[in-house]
Amino acid sequence: MFAQQFLDPISIPGVFLLIVLLLLGAYEVGFRIGRWWQIRTPEETEGPTDALVGSIIAFLAFLLAITMGMASDRFDTRRALVLDEDTLRVTGQTTRQRTVPASLDKPQSDFPGIQVRMLTNSGNGSAALLCSCA
Repeated sequence: MFAQQFLDPISIPGVFLLIVLLLLGAYEVGFRIGRWWQIRTPEETEGPTDALVGSIIAFLAFLLAITMGMASDRFDTRRALVLDEDTLRVTGQTTRQRTVPASLDKPQSDFPGIQVRMLTNSGNGSAALLCSCA
């Protein structure tokens, strides 16, 4: 039915354990390479950590700016959609108040619990019945 992906047969705790093991393995490899480099070059005691830390902080600030920009953009889009919907609702109510006579806007029915309303469109002269059961 659905195409099976690479990690689909593995359970969620199994995926978590796999990721943890991969990260610990990468950490250990980096540690071993660092120790090997220190033994190979004993005169160099400390590397350029200030530049490295500065570049990582700048990269994290860049990611934070992108994330906040995306969140702000989604909020602005949602706000615009809500305003458009409200404008359409208010416009529809005012148009209905101008085009539908008050006598037709009230529920009309001979049966209790059933409401029938006649909706008219003065633009093309069409009419529709709206029935609802209580």
